[in-house]
Order: sequence, then C-alpha cells, then structure tokens
Amino acid sequence: MADRKTERFFEDSFNRADSTLVGNGWTTNGNLQIKDNVVRQTGSSGLAIARIEQTIADVAPGIGNELQIGALFAVTNVSTERTASIWVGPVSDAGYALKAVYATDSTVSLKIVKQNNGTDADLIAVTGIQAELEQDSSSPLSVFQRMALRVRHEEGGTILEAYLNDEERPRLTYTDRKHPVHQQLDLFGFRFRSEERRVG
Repeated sequence: MADRKTERFFEDSFNRADSTLVGNGWTTNGNLQIKDNVVRQTGSSGLAIARIEQTIADVAPGIGNELQIGALFAVTNVSTERTASIWVGPVSDAGYALKAVYATDSTVSLKIVKQNNGTDADLIAVTGIQAELEQDSSSPLSVFQRMALRVRHEEGGTILEAYLNDEERPRLTYTDRKHPVHQQLDLFGFRFRSEERRVG
C-alpha cells in the first residue's frame, strides 16, 4: 500500500478583542482569557494546568506521515514551578507532549512525554537549557520562546523531535518503539501555567 501524506495548516495568533472566551473553535478546560492578543491563564496557582484543543481533520496515521505543532509562550514568574507544553494525540488524554518546565531556582528543563489515560511518562529530557532561551536583561521571564514538536510515523516506531527557538536543530530526539501512538492524530493544543500565544 502506498504511503499517503496529508498536508494541513492551522494558525491562531489570537489577534482579537479581549474576552473571557478564547473562541475560534477552541475547547477550553481551565481559566483562560484573551487579553492584549495573548491567551493568558487567570489566577496565580502554578498547579492549575489548562488545555486547549483543536481538531485536525484527516491527518492520516500512515508510515512516513509527519506532523509538526508549535507555539510561542512566555512565563512571567516562577514563584512556583511553571510549565508550558504543546500536545498532540488521537484523544484528549493520550498522545505526545513537549514541556518546558521553569523551576523556582530559575533552572529550565525540556521534556518529551507520552500520555496515556491522562498519565504522563517522561521519554527523554534535558536540563539546563537557559542558553537556548531568548532573554532580556539576562532573564528569560516574560520573553516569548518558540517551541515545536515534530511527530513522524515510521515502521517500528514514532520519531519525536523537540525544537526550542531553533527549528533547524532538534534539541531532543526520541523514537518510541513501545506501543507507539500510530492512531489518527485528531487533536492538538497546549497546556500552560502562565501565558502562551500563536499556535500553528
């Protein structure tokens, strides 16, 4: 059977009026609002993770197919641990995610995780990635960072590549050979504890 590749394009810059609803077809779970053309999480708790999902129609699971999702995000403070992540999967509680984790001691780590029934398992991680972050006055706080996750189905596994502010060089690469998620990837979105914008 010939491989089939499907090309789709979706982008949302959230360039719309301030609102307590994100709109544009997003389904939300958590306290989110549009303010100054940015999606923000309201409230101060670092434990309240929000997720937004958008359906991708007809993304085939065939061998050789590739999907990339990306987002600009910013963390404004680290009074508690903050996490920004992008996610893709066949259902809302399974799939793959890329997480940027800001600890209270200002160290930052990047992780690729696999989600199954709402439970995360770290596949690969790297710590001390401050050098890869865009900074202002020697601090990455409140500065937008670009993260992207590329998913490619191959025989015997799913190849995952993580990018941070450099879409030519993957920061992390992992091949999932243990029950790889080969189902149709219908949903993508992001979870965050600060603010995030421009998903596409």
